[in-house]
Amino acid sequence: MSIKNTIGKRKGAIELSLGFIVTVVFAVVLLSLAIVWLRGMFANIDVVAVDLTTQAQEEIGKTFSETTSNFAVRPARPDVTRGTSLKVQAGIKNNDPSGKTLRYVVNIKAGNTNTQVTKEEMTKWITQTTETAAGPNQIAYRDVVITIPQSAETGAYMFDVFACASETSGLDPATCDTTSNNLWGVPQTLTVNVKSS
Repeated sequence: MSIKNTIGKRKGAIELSLGFIVTVVFAVVLLSLAIVWLRGMFANIDVVAVDLTTQAQEEIGKTFSETTSNFAVRPARPDVTRGTSLKVQAGIKNNDPSGKTLRYVVNIKAGNTNTQVTKEEMTKWITQTTETAAGPNQIAYRDVVITIPQSAETGAYMFDVFACASETSGLDPATCDTTSNNLWGVPQTLTVNVKSS
């Protein structure tokens, strides 16, 4: 083997190694930029979803099996941080003595708070539910969604939750209140404890 061939092979090996190193460095730089970009995107997300559905349905089922209650909201006193979209459950047990399938609607209203936040502002945090149905001795569940903004003061926020029943569809949540003729069960209070972090 000649000296020229040996030098040529070494030069080719060095060129290949430098090309590989440049490619790896370039890939690492791109990966770093992508990570920084993703962190920036996720930092701008204001609302964190907290879904307590499974835990809540288990608690409601236990409440209905151990008591004569036919309407419950669980958990009743959740702790959340600001910037949270909280989902708890309202459970409705159809224990109608005549054994009919009934339609139900749940209404949520802003109640008292130990902060300076007004009821009008708290009302904006509420996502109203839609109508549902339950057959004899069945349980229907409705989401109760309260979205706490980042600007909310820390403290306790109470929401009044009502259920109303009808044999026909077309129930309006806004008409369901403590004075309604078709009020179902005992109105519940959901107390959301908002913490800073």
